[in-house]
Amino acid sequence: MDGKLIAKIIYGIWVLFALFQVYDLVNSFKQLPSPLFGGDYYYQMGTINHYMRGGALLESTSLQGEIFSYSPLYGWLVSLYGKLLGLSPFEAMKQFSILTYLLSSIIWYFALKEILGDEIKAVLGSILVNAIIYHPVFKYTDFTYVALVPVFFWALKKAWENEIYGFLLGLILGLLGYSHGVVFVGASIITFVALVMKKSPKLFLYVGLGALILFPLIFSYLRYWPFEKKFPRYKMDFPDLSNFSNQIWFFQFFFDKLWFGFYGILLIPLLWKRNKMEPFYKAILIGALIATFSFIVLDPLLGINLFPTYMSQLIFFPAFVITILGLTKLDWKLLLLIIIGTMVWQYMDWGKKLQGQFIEVGKQPLPPEWQALQEYLNKHSTINDVVLTSKELGFAVNALTGIKLITGRWAQNTNNPYIDMPLRDVESSIILYGTNDAKRRELLKKYNVTYVLFSPIWPSLEFTKAIIPRNKYEAATSLYDPLFSTNLNYAQLLDINHVKYFKVNMWLDPSVRIPPVKTFNTIVVSWENYVPRQNAIWNPSLDKYLEEVWSYKDGQGRKIMVLYKVKNI
Repeated sequence: MDGKLIAKIIYGIWVLFALFQVYDLVNSFKQLPSPLFGGDYYYQMGTINHYMRGGALLESTSLQGEIFSYSPLYGWLVSLYGKLLGLSPFEAMKQFSILTYLLSSIIWYFALKEILGDEIKAVLGSILVNAIIYHPVFKYTDFTYVALVPVFFWALKKAWENEIYGFLLGLILGLLGYSHGVVFVGASIITFVALVMKKSPKLFLYVGLGALILFPLIFSYLRYWPFEKKFPRYKMDFPDLSNFSNQIWFFQFFFDKLWFGFYGILLIPLLWKRNKMEPFYKAILIGALIATFSFIVLDPLLGINLFPTYMSQLIFFPAFVITILGLTKLDWKLLLLIIIGTMVWQYMDWGKKLQGQFIEVGKQPLPPEWQALQEYLNKHSTINDVVLTSKELGFAVNALTGIKLITGRWAQNTNNPYIDMPLRDVESSIILYGTNDAKRRELLKKYNVTYVLFSPIWPSLEFTKAIIPRNKYEAATSLYDPLFSTNLNYAQLLDINHVKYFKVNMWLDPSVRIPPVKTFNTIVVSWENYVPRQNAIWNPSLDKYLEEVWSYKDGQGRKIMVLYKVKNI
């Protein structure tokens, strides 16, 4: 039997088998397989709630008056799918994830078939770069990788062969701008390298014309002119690669993540036969190397990098696989054996994934108090309403309803360093704990606060120990996600309004507390401001502006969640 036919049959069987696995897993979920407090999938659900309830495409889905954080394309597509079929955001995400696996398997195969010119290599490449463990997809990053990255490489190959496809390539690059910022930057670098090597002015022009669809996105950023950075957005949850020891850490990460031992098998015949690298493969590999390793120069000199932890997996990995498969001269029978071996290997990885902590979480129903709050707010609020609460409680409210916040987890709530998140934290604390009532009313109006949410777990979501930490290690064990500011000048605002705080050097993101990530000198709003009483924790002066409109009681009749509506301001 012909080797190409055997490969296609094997791939078809694998895709159907994997599709059943994804379908079975997704249908076992009663909530997203992610932490309700701070989980990326839940923040993504908040974006879908925003769009399904009428929110604008380029506006923030969590902070009123700001620009989007998660790039909007995936969330908008899921919301459109959900609205067309009359699904809830959760059900839309589930069904769309199944569809995504099927479509991505088809897209990767046909893209690689066009690029490599070989069906057997296209099968192997598809299984490698669209591994089943990347599914189910519930986030814009993963969606961009499995669905749009292959389209980009396909369009680049077509433009390499025929200039007229440059316009299509530009359109795809523009679409990547709406889908994922890091992938857009990496793809743009690869495109630039390819166009320089191709030496075609017309191709530059065509790509530029196609990329004009980016204009609305670029225009939306002009509100932040003159682009003054308000906080260290790109250093708070990504490694600081300005020093040699952290660069060594990245190289270890790089080799651990990309399965180089396996690909070494494919490199052997290359080294043995000394095949000449075709210009197209040279272009994408050089571009991917620049995108991934530019930090070696950029971070020490300018204090910036292109997020190489993402770039290595989203851009370098597929570029490397395409290059290796494009150059290898292995016999088709050996390639078929590698295909079968890869499928066995991936199924073993899939089995490990099914044992994951959050897979089990996803199979449990959402806590009843959160289900009840979601139902109430979906009936009685709009997405332009604003809730004031702790950062983590607010994160969950936004995720489940799309309602806006004053502040929240900095990492998810903005990918934009020009939003003054430190001020938002400080002014939230002034509303909650300050003694200046006129200032409180001013800020309630400024942020259009509609609701205040209380839960007895509030303190534990900010502090795990009632101590004032002396260093970053004590902070890591005693702080979870309190209100804080990296702008030390804002201490004056806290002083004027009699809000207690302490200073400490700490990691900023509660989910990323590892040495390669920088720590910062910070002022933290203290637990000493709490005024604990029945169904409240804030300064009692706030109470006169609040009216209880909803609550949830546990089995013993105790209120474990209370929602107040703001009035008389």
